[in-house]
Amino acid sequence: MGASSIPTLESLGFTDWQFSALTECLGQPQGMILLTGPTGSGKTTTLYSMIARRRSPEINIVTVEDPIEYQLAGISQVQVNVKTGLTFASSLRSILRQDPDVILVGEIRDAETAEIAFQAEATGHLVLSTLHTNSSFAAIARLLELGIDPFLITSSLNLVVAQRLVRRICAQCKEPYHPPAELLQRCHINNADQVFYRGRGCPACGKSGFSGRMGIYEMLRLTSGLKELIRTKAGEAALRRTAARSGARTLMEDGLDKVRDGSTNPEELLRVVELEAEDNFPCPKCNAMVTWEFKTCPYCMIALQNRCTSCGQNLKPEWKMCPYCTTPVSAPAVPVQESPKVITQGRDEPALSPSRLLSQQTTASSAVKCPKILIADDDQGISTLIRKALEQLPMDVEVFAASDGIAALEAIELHGADLVILDVNMPRMDGFAVCDRLRKDIRTAFLPILMLTANSDQNNRTKGFLVGTDDYMSKPFVMPDLVARVTRLLRRTYGL
Repeated sequence: MGASSIPTLESLGFTDWQFSALTECLGQPQGMILLTGPTGSGKTTTLYSMIARRRSPEINIVTVEDPIEYQLAGISQVQVNVKTGLTFASSLRSILRQDPDVILVGEIRDAETAEIAFQAEATGHLVLSTLHTNSSFAAIARLLELGIDPFLITSSLNLVVAQRLVRRICAQCKEPYHPPAELLQRCHINNADQVFYRGRGCPACGKSGFSGRMGIYEMLRLTSGLKELIRTKAGEAALRRTAARSGARTLMEDGLDKVRDGSTNPEELLRVVELEAEDNFPCPKCNAMVTWEFKTCPYCMIALQNRCTSCGQNLKPEWKMCPYCTTPVSAPAVPVQESPKVITQGRDEPALSPSRLLSQQTTASSAVKCPKILIADDDQGISTLIRKALEQLPMDVEVFAASDGIAALEAIELHGADLVILDVNMPRMDGFAVCDRLRKDIRTAFLPILMLTANSDQNNRTKGFLVGTDDYMSKPFVMPDLVARVTRLLRRTYGL
């Protein structure tokens, strides 16, 4: 295929903001832009639209591909041939000796190719490539898995674009219709006045109701908050939450915009964008981005999910009955706005969140207790920050602190504890040893423990889980994330 068959960037379905972000990064003299998505999602077409936009007699552009899908005049294209030893990695090494301005790598498949691609960026080149991941956030995790240094990722990666292709509704037979209510629930569409469209089917579209395709996109630009998380090797969920707070939009959100403007419909969107338990969705009360694992919104404290009144299992909002015991499901209750107090070292302080969220939903015989939470950390600043976070819990709590491992064990022996937030690196006795001691004592064997550490490499995480921690968080942490995890541990252990 020649240059005439390559679409322009303007025709690919980018929003104004997306187009501006992409062209800004594409115009840089060096850096890396990655496209992600499954096979057939249009990544190569987007790459060549980017190359066509940068192409000029003054710019030396070289591609390494397997196979070469577009023939484009004015650029050098290399076909990978593994049988003859011409791999992505070996081709890249040879290309770098020619000092090109822009390098297109068809796909980063292994650690060697990834390493050379990042080296190419570091030596003053603009590198364009693809990764086989389902989202822009998963691309970060994939690069870390390939052994790329977090600092190299944060200093080199300009933009990650996840994309899918959806079919456009045929303009000749377009008509309004009412999608099934269950379908709208799955898409988290609550606007009753929204008008939806579909193609009735006509000779112009071959009776399919669709004519042509368009892209939906998820763009991730690395903010300072995201870079810090990447340096600590934080998980994909933490990256999603931080990006959402800075305005990043997911594939589903971009697809819903195209549903709302009548370009496609909900059925087509769900055909290409998977809904997983970890997907973000807007809180129905405050519109903050939350995930399915949250039972309560950490921002406005509205209940997002119910527990079954019969068997106690967690239920998704769209379920009409409990699939575990067939008990009918009641709607989640909105919390009563009160001003709770956090009892901290004999001083009552007003908290920021509503009080006794679950006590409104339970009988008098199952009153909410006041959990005792121990913070064991030798950093006074971190300890104070954790206290502030715990003020946002949807229940009254009693907080006390210890500055090292021995003091933590003594405090638990003296006061008792319902949950421990444990730093790993502490004087006298580290967090691993404290956790091990607690698990070996029958009185504290089932005490929920959340570990915090600035050293979040996989070996440390594995060691933490082996000695018996229930959850593991990296420093610096995000306060709503800590609140959600503590709430989850208390509910899972005590039913609060």
